[in-house]
Amino acid sequence: MKILYIILYNLRRNFRDKKVLANMLLLPVVVILILGTALKSQYTPGDIGKAKVYYCIEDRNEMTRSFEKYITSDELKDIVEVKKVKSKKEGLESIKANERGSFIYMDKDSTENIRNGKKIGISLYNQRNNIQTEITKNLLNGFVNGANAVYASYTIGGNDKYAEGNNSIIDSSIDISGKIPKAIDYYAVTMLVMTLMYGSLYGKYAISEIYKEQGIRVTNTPTRKIEILIGYISASVLTVFFEGLILMLIAKYAFKANYGSNMGLIVFIIFSMSVLSNFIGMAMATLVRKDDKAAGILNILVVVFTFVSGGYSKNANNNETYNKIMHFIPNGMAHNAMFNSIYGSNTELINSSILAMWIGIVLCLIISVVVERRRPLQ
Repeated sequence: MKILYIILYNLRRNFRDKKVLANMLLLPVVVILILGTALKSQYTPGDIGKAKVYYCIEDRNEMTRSFEKYITSDELKDIVEVKKVKSKKEGLESIKANERGSFIYMDKDSTENIRNGKKIGISLYNQRNNIQTEITKNLLNGFVNGANAVYASYTIGGNDKYAEGNNSIIDSSIDISGKIPKAIDYYAVTMLVMTLMYGSLYGKYAISEIYKEQGIRVTNTPTRKIEILIGYISASVLTVFFEGLILMLIAKYAFKANYGSNMGLIVFIIFSMSVLSNFIGMAMATLVRKDDKAAGILNILVVVFTFVSGGYSKNANNNETYNKIMHFIPNGMAHNAMFNSIYGSNTELINSSILAMWIGIVLCLIISVVVERRRPLQ
């Protein structure tokens, strides 16, 4: 009951601060509206350009001839530009000079490897992972799936022949409505995440206030130190969580922003980010004893994290190192989890991003506990 009293008292006090509430809610709403309207054209799909495909086939048989006919077919000429090269070396050199290029290589043992179920059958190389190289991967997967079906049929007595033709590519319309984020959808997520990150200031203030006059009065009561800490930080987490929910609901219903169909998962991501940001603030408060200095560092970190993770402007960087760094930035974790929940349905990436948030929470807690032992509650 003592913890509940502390939580309710601090929640009422936090929501009475109109100035902070305005900064946490009204400012992001205005930014979402302005950026979502002003940058609308930048989030409209345009011409992505043809994928450049170099290929070299050293294994000459019916399957490889079928593959060459497939990759050079009229059905694919509108989306891929194909060029045959003489060697693997020439193919690898070609893609170094063309970031949209991919190189498909089949060595003299490709067919035999495929028959024997080995991994090495058809090799695909590219210098950078972008939409053109993804197109090439999908085209190659389409052929490989067909080839696998043929050899599966062959093993049970079917006809060992890959049949290509008009039925190998299906021409159909695809509804992309809701599949690609509009500007308002994009900033409804990134500004929400930025707002949640500013919640780190609540965590910092919660820890700082324990050592001020009001907090000292509480510590002089029979209330245990751990109850005081849990009460203060829980109130801060709930404050940020409720503010995040309010902002999400405003964007969803007032601006018609797309948060996907799995709202339960989105709410859990918001909660996870609320806990993480508060624990970051808590760790900062224990590491940096001066309130103004700790607040200044947190404000800088929020801006840097938001900028680096593409919160202010969509970042088209597909560099592998950059993408790995994003897994260690709180905003990047939340972006990955939310955008994949809304558009990608990449369950593995969603789970890994949420797990990374909670690992960050545990690390911040460990840092706070270790440092706080040097300054125990009185």
